[in-house]
Amino acid sequence: YSGQPLGFIQLALYGMPADLHDPKPGECYVNSLAVLPESRGKGVGTKLLKWAEEKARERKCTRMCLGVLSGNPAKRLYLRTGYVDMNEDCCEIF
Repeated sequence: YSGQPLGFIQLALYGMPADLHDPKPGECYVNSLAVLPESRGKGVGTKLLKWAEEKARERKCTRMCLGVLSGNPAKRLYLRTGYVDMNEDCCEIF
């Protein structure tokens, strides 16, 4: 590990702006999640999501959601960590 970030996650709570979704009261929306290509498959995304869930609980959120484009390989990460595919039209909301 070189001390450089391996990835990042951006969250939005109720009242905060988000790109594709307006969070509702009690909801934490994963606005963005990215992991460097060379760090994928090594648990970085899982750790970022677990951190996000911890922060959501600290803020009394009872629901986490995110959107992912069809065909995005990160969808496997979301399903593996407990998100549910809602089969929305333009993007899949978990």
